[in-house]
Amino acid sequence: MLHSTLSRFQGALCGSVIAPTFLNQLVIFQAKSLIESGTLDLSNLKSLEKLTISQIAVASLPVILFFHENPQLLTEKLTAIVTQINKPAETLQELLIWGKALALALQEKLQPQNLIAQLLESKTQTKLEQQLQQIQTYLEQDLSLHQVVSKLSRLQGQEQTALALAIYCFAFTADDFNLATSRASLINYQPEITASLTGILSGVYNSYQGIPLKLRLSGQQDSQVQISSTIARQLYASWCGITEFGLTSWQQSTRAIAATGLIQPRTQLKIISQQNSW
Repeated sequence: MLHSTLSRFQGALCGSVIAPTFLNQLVIFQAKSLIESGTLDLSNLKSLEKLTISQIAVASLPVILFFHENPQLLTEKLTAIVTQINKPAETLQELLIWGKALALALQEKLQPQNLIAQLLESKTQTKLEQQLQQIQTYLEQDLSLHQVVSKLSRLQGQEQTALALAIYCFAFTADDFNLATSRASLINYQPEITASLTGILSGVYNSYQGIPLKLRLSGQQDSQVQISSTIARQLYASWCGITEFGLTSWQQSTRAIAATGLIQPRTQLKIISQQNSW
């Protein structure tokens, strides 16, 4: 285990506020619902109806983190979200692609050099998948960021472009959180959303410890970062099964808990928590 699951939760949520947007409050709201009830509250999702797929990908972060180790359950929750906000089936498929990227990172199965191939296994040919195929070509051709943005942004009205660009920024410098997010923020196409998505993917892959110390220290003065760090710890504790009463005495020494199969695989024992098909 390279990084604890707690650190990856923290990295993802802190990465999501690297570029403050109106989505920050939606992320916190969804996380609190999961922390308090252990399930998704579908009654307060009206705010997602007018969002693009790239924006929904940010807002759905807590749900993806909470159900990342169970593809079937994650699919059910994301299906419920998409159905509730009256989005097309393609939105669900694209959310699942994004969810798979985060789940692979959380379970230390993400291979940056093969990430797009890992995400395109279903071959359903959504707009996002078409863009990712292009991104793979651009990576192989070692095109500059300006060239990539220019080529993708020509596709007017594509809600998926920010999401595709975030995956590109991450894959280009997967081990460098600062460089990946800095390049994303320089993009002249939806820079805030692109940077936030890049921060999420890079944060969950590199973990909180992988975020440069200077950024972490500066974040201690940022209320949004502080809130995200606290929410990440509480969401992780709830994911572990710690009750609300137990949260008051919970200590971070439990950070040794990891995703299924990472610390001590038990192939001879078949239990629900070990069912995984990512």
